[in-house]
Amino acid sequence: MTVKLTGPRLMLREFSPDDWEAVYAFTSRPEVSRYQAWGPNTPEDAQTYVGRACAAALEKPRSTYILAVVQAETAPPPVPAGQHSAPARDPTGAVAAQ
Repeated sequence: MTVKLTGPRLMLREFSPDDWEAVYAFTSRPEVSRYQAWGPNTPEDAQTYVGRACAAALEKPRSTYILAVVQAETAPPPVPAGQHSAPARDPTGAVAAQ
């Protein structure tokens, strides 16, 4: 089953193997990974992450969801949605419905 969730501004979708370059462009920046347990990432790290996300999408039964976040209108390069339990918040600071 392919996952694709679209709202008025954002879309969550499965990663594709070609997404590693966009993931690397984002996760290689020190300011992005400053408070994370990972990074800054190398190209190999990004390829491994995207490969793991693609493999997880093929699992049956599926137990892991690693999705890319893109703007719904223009679909720019993906940004990892992350894997954490903190409530999702929109740019205004409101907690998103779960």
